[in-house]
Amino acid sequence: MTEALTRAALIAEIDAGWGRLDEVVSALSAADLTQKLTSRDPEDPSWTIADAVLHIAAWKRNGARVARLQAEPGSKPVDAYPPQVLGIDTRALNDALVQDRSRSRGLAEVLAEHRSAHAEMLEALAPLREERLLLDGRPRLWLAPVTWHPNHHLTRDILATLG
Repeated sequence: MTEALTRAALIAEIDAGWGRLDEVVSALSAADLTQKLTSRDPEDPSWTIADAVLHIAAWKRNGARVARLQAEPGSKPVDAYPPQVLGIDTRALNDALVQDRSRSRGLAEVLAEHRSAHAEMLEALAPLREERLLLDGRPRLWLAPVTWHPNHHLTRDILATLG
């Protein structure tokens, strides 16, 4: 049987996941960012490594929005994914991210967004008590942007493409 997660253990897991992702992202070159993801649907080959990093960052910002809602006085704890809480069309948000060519995919800009989004999420999590973060000893679903989601894209998309 798995031991129930505590707030401190959750934050440690988030930090460890961040460390793994940041180590890889920090080592990327400008050429790496332009590589098409090998893991994407062949009918949607448009995603690059830069898009994957920016996608992770965008969802962290949405997670931070939920965290700030959870910190509001009188709010009720929620256990739903950010798109459900915020009323976001997941496909539309992801497509818009990739199609928005006004957004820089330059190395410095991608690294800055990656780090800024994570810092925003940590800042939004800081005031939340354990019952806002955990349910029955597991992370609430709205925490996906800092729990399983980054690692999923790190392993399935970024590392798989880099070989």
